[in-house]
Amino acid sequence: MLTELRITNFAVIERLSLEIDSGFTVLTGETGTGKSLLIDAVALLVGGRVSSEQIRFGEDEAQLEAVFEIPPTHPILPRLRAQALLGPNDCELIIRRTIARSGRNRVYLNGVLSPAHTLEEFAGTLIDIHGQHDQQSLLSSSAQLEVLDAFGRLQDLRSQYQSSHHAWTRARRTRAELAAANEQRMQQHDV
Repeated sequence: MLTELRITNFAVIERLSLEIDSGFTVLTGETGTGKSLLIDAVALLVGGRVSSEQIRFGEDEAQLEAVFEIPPTHPILPRLRAQALLGPNDCELIIRRTIARSGRNRVYLNGVLSPAHTLEEFAGTLIDIHGQHDQQSLLSSSAQLEVLDAFGRLQDLRSQYQSSHHAWTRARRTRAELAAANEQRMQQHDV
């Protein structure tokens, strides 16, 4: 669940800090009051494409930050812990994204500099942004698998399978490297 949103120098927003309580949250307001900018900021925090045009006029950098409380049963937790982005008992993920006019945009997950594709991989599972005519996540096979696994209560089994598959892949790669090294040694021995 998104619990906090902080925005600095993004579009027309100089500085904004928003705390979000559990339950249903509604953004209302007149046309042009910035509701869409809040949604745009959240979309960038979960992997949307950035542009230097989104930086407030006269500033060199915009900064977006979101705090997510992740439920203990969420399937993303083992993956975050495996990458050392969360401790064994932590359930809070802080995503920070800086957008610079120089083009040196950065993504941080719990203070760790991370590639943008990691942001898409992890944060995209934490929130769905829906607008008019927008059913993107319903068409995603990975989102459909998440729903099916949650319905069947198979998250732990899937996590175990993924760990086993990663171990098997590493072992297979190591075996291939050893075989290639052995073959190279044999060829050198023959010469």
